[in-house]
Amino acid sequence: MLHELIHVVGSIIKAYKWLLDLHDVEVKSGSFLIVRGPAKFSVLDGLVEVFGAPVGSGNSFIAIADRYYPVEVIANSIIEVSGGENSLCKTMDSPVIPLDWKNAVNRILHFKNPVIIVLGDVDSGKSGFTLYLANRFCISGIKAAIVDSDIGQSDIGPPTTIGLSVIDKPSTSYVNLPLTDAYFVGNNTPVGNLLPMVVGTMRMVNKGFEYGANAVIVNTTGMVYGGVAQVLKYFKIEAVKPSFIVALQRNGEIEHLLKPFEGIIEILRLKTPQHIPRKSRSERVDYRGFKLGQYLIGARTVTFKISSITLLNTSIGYGNEDIELRSIVEEIIGIKPLSIKTYGKTIVILVRSILKHERLEKLYSYLKEKYDEIKIVPIQRVRGLVLGLHDLNNRFLSLGILEDIGSEDIKIKSPVKSPLEVKYVRFGSIVVNEQGEEIARIKPGLI
Repeated sequence: MLHELIHVVGSIIKAYKWLLDLHDVEVKSGSFLIVRGPAKFSVLDGLVEVFGAPVGSGNSFIAIADRYYPVEVIANSIIEVSGGENSLCKTMDSPVIPLDWKNAVNRILHFKNPVIIVLGDVDSGKSGFTLYLANRFCISGIKAAIVDSDIGQSDIGPPTTIGLSVIDKPSTSYVNLPLTDAYFVGNNTPVGNLLPMVVGTMRMVNKGFEYGANAVIVNTTGMVYGGVAQVLKYFKIEAVKPSFIVALQRNGEIEHLLKPFEGIIEILRLKTPQHIPRKSRSERVDYRGFKLGQYLIGARTVTFKISSITLLNTSIGYGNEDIELRSIVEEIIGIKPLSIKTYGKTIVILVRSILKHERLEKLYSYLKEKYDEIKIVPIQRVRGLVLGLHDLNNRFLSLGILEDIGSEDIKIKSPVKSPLEVKYVRFGSIVVNEQGEEIARIKPGLI
């Protein structure tokens, strides 16, 4: 998947008309640059650092579109920069990696087997600090793990997952980092998903150490206001028991999240760099769609026997087929149901399309005397649902998109490499189109 993504990024860069074209530019040691993609930055001679990762003579890095990269010139260098629309390369008067960031990192590096959780509003520098810290660990000879729990703006792994990357060498970009493991949440917002957010983050932290990391950094969502945010951050911190809380702020905007841990956990308060711009909501939505769309490149339709796998986060696939009830239901709704299964006081009816309201009301009226939970699932409504595919050990293998489901089979579009390994299919709660764009949400418990 990594090689495919790098290829895609390279293709995107090549497709741009070069509007930024700098050749043989001399930059002095101790100077600072900001690069915004899409761009290719080459060091013809000398040495620079990008997020703390060294880029020496004869090497280059790719700046992804609309992403900012801080460049510190370590030795007198000659550089070359080519960029597309909206790209940028400019010198800065002040350090692009703030001094308080460096001081915080130096403090953390002296701690044995630390867990660091990074908090901040949207566009506060969380991802940049996380990558910089991970690079500094690697340069110091310490294997580091990044847990990316920002399920809506994922840097590691596809959207809707909490991604884990274990690294032992510095990198200029998240694009270059491997996806070591992931926890499927199935949505791009923590709202309504607090339990899987906390459980998934804790599980990935533990996995990071199991995979041999000696330090784990947890990046978090930018949801910092309101009661849900307070509950999520509090219990996430309680669960992972961090050695440090790194708080990135512009004007003390997350102090309410820090107060419960004053004097209990060491808090490192850092300023958001001035060069970090705020992204619009539409830019965030576009980025999610782009990430999911790129992830699904090369996906194919795979058919699974429901009897050979276990479906999770859904009532579909459980219980016994009720043959006697089928004719009655068919008479009420006017069409043949795909499946009618019951277990306990629950009945699950699969139908091809959305039922007319009056027929639906009549069916509920008939069934409610016998069943406490009635689920009528039209395939038309859930086609495009995001799924998580897992192996026998419940290890994440791949995302999938629901194409069709019946009484015996389920069809899933997925880039999964080994379909035979799939033993668990976890249902998410967002529906996407073929481009990976969200078009609907499914209420918890509906299916």
